[in-house]
Amino acid sequence: MRSHAAAFGQTDQARWVTHVEMCDAVLDLGDAYLDSARAWWSADGDGRPFEQVFQVLPRLFRHLTLSTVDRSVARIGPEQARALRAAIARGVARLEPFEITIGPAIPHTHAIELYVRPDPRLRELYETVADGYREAFPDLEPEPTAMPWRAHTEIGYGRADFDHETLSKALLRTAGPVHGYQVPVTHRIDEVLVVVEDTWSADGLSWQPGTAARLPLGAASRLPDVHSTNRQEGVS
Repeated sequence: MRSHAAAFGQTDQARWVTHVEMCDAVLDLGDAYLDSARAWWSADGDGRPFEQVFQVLPRLFRHLTLSTVDRSVARIGPEQARALRAAIARGVARLEPFEITIGPAIPHTHAIELYVRPDPRLRELYETVADGYREAFPDLEPEPTAMPWRAHTEIGYGRADFDHETLSKALLRTAGPVHGYQVPVTHRIDEVLVVVEDTWSADGLSWQPGTAARLPLGAASRLPDVHSTNRQEGVS
């Protein structure tokens, strides 16, 4: 398993990113799988500390990424940032909240993720958010651009190589409430988070809470006219 840094390269560039934040049921599911990973490493690892091999994503920052653009926050003025939030708010307000299914855990080449069952409504949400970026940044194409978008939520990144195939078998045996094993959980999406994120900060992926705007789905009737100059809480 390659490290996350080796897979993508490092940068301290902060960007405006749109996420879905995870509910407690998803966070608890991730914690259960991480406990299994720790137990597996303690029993079968090569002696290195767990934290030297895995970078665990704190509960606060676990998410499902929808979209962003490859432009540093330092190059984006406040007016363009407000335009981005407003464009995304208008788009998601026309969508109704919905539920998705998350789990089990899957280790792969650079991370441990929780599988997200494909759902056409989730794809529509992704496209809607990407259109908001296109409106605010007409000279840029929303990411990801190199591959088809696939929803996923990561719980930890690999700092160094390890046997992810053996870890996969260990995660399948994670204890849980249904016949002794973990099962997928349901997550309701009723808002998106637009926030400044630094994926490659010294302390790992994090975002700046003071920049966060949580934009509700299904709020079209509460939005001002598109030409209004009134500020809307969480949008301007």
